[in-house]
Amino acid sequence: MAYNYKNISQILQELDLNKTPMVGPALCDTAEGDAEYDIPVNLNDYYIPFYKKYLETYGLKSKKFFCELQPNTEFVKFDGSLSSADKWTGYDIKEDGSVVCGLHLPLNTAYLGSLSEREINYTLENRKKVIDFGEKSGVKYYTVHISQDGFLFTEKNFVSVKNILRKTIEYFIQKRTNAYILIENLEYPKYPSTPQELFWWFNKVKEYAGNSGLKIGVVIDVAHLWKTRGDIMKNMREGKNLPEWIMEEKDIISQSYKDLLNYTLKTKLENIPVITFHLGGSYGYETHLIPGMRPDDAPDSAEIKINRFYDENIEMNLKSVIKTIAKYYFDSYRKVKELNKDSFRPLYIVTESFVSYKNNKRQFLKYPAVLKGIKAVHDYMLQYFEKLNAKSTNRVRFYNFLRK
Repeated sequence: MAYNYKNISQILQELDLNKTPMVGPALCDTAEGDAEYDIPVNLNDYYIPFYKKYLETYGLKSKKFFCELQPNTEFVKFDGSLSSADKWTGYDIKEDGSVVCGLHLPLNTAYLGSLSEREINYTLENRKKVIDFGEKSGVKYYTVHISQDGFLFTEKNFVSVKNILRKTIEYFIQKRTNAYILIENLEYPKYPSTPQELFWWFNKVKEYAGNSGLKIGVVIDVAHLWKTRGDIMKNMREGKNLPEWIMEEKDIISQSYKDLLNYTLKTKLENIPVITFHLGGSYGYETHLIPGMRPDDAPDSAEIKINRFYDENIEMNLKSVIKTIAKYYFDSYRKVKELNKDSFRPLYIVTESFVSYKNNKRQFLKYPAVLKGIKAVHDYMLQYFEKLNAKSTNRVRFYNFLRK
């Protein structure tokens, strides 16, 4: 029998993942929280050592510290001069060999779709400065937003969005980056928000990249996709007009969230590298809770519960999402050869836990509570890996028996 079925442990060994994916926080300088969560007040001196100490407490001393840096501060002023607000570029993250980082291009300094040349130049100059920082830091990937609220509704806005994206890609080419360039799905009506839109924009970026050799991929924000599904279904129930290309996918969007996520990963993005997932607890209108917590839970004292009863009408089924991510990763490794040209195709899980609402008041999240959520996701995924490995090992034995 020609089919060589690989079990999970074989795949993990080939990918050099140390039997676990990289799971870590989003570190954002505009996060709502106590003073110690205001990043990057003391990134190198506090957050990285604190995280390492936390890992050692759970016997994970050998694991690397992974995070996605999400700077939203101003790097370059409108007049082209460097901003004194920049607290990032002075950090030498690369110096610490135990740190693995992704980098989210800033949003607060972006005017994606603006018709103002001044705002467009401001956007591009800030993007260039943060890309320079990323290259100096040796980041593994860049997360890129394509559109933005306030600039969504005219053809001229659309043309401007494409122009800013094209010039961003040209700068990546100029820098000869070896990092992945990842397009993120956004919340409707921003784009790309649906599977079809994400597929279209991925190909547009590939077009801009040409034969440059840039590694282009996708980051799936599962909370954005979850909220997009809910908002589109609400608009359909209310009889609101939706774009034709969204109505083409209305049947799959109306199915369960698990089915929508599977469709996105295994149908629309089957041949596209999805190497990063943004994961936030989602409940009602919330998309950035600590995974495993609800809005009325106290972050400091509540027990993290990944595996609990869910009502899909009001909250995202986190355990189902984690299982879907794990199965997608191993299935795509086996089935889609073009996704495995490199010996190492990473899997990064970023927990985006910034602020919670409680009785319409902001409930600040302290960093230790955020780390509890990271560990819960890490442990649940590792347990599921072990279950998958047991099943796959039995299947390998079955195929070997048939070969005899």
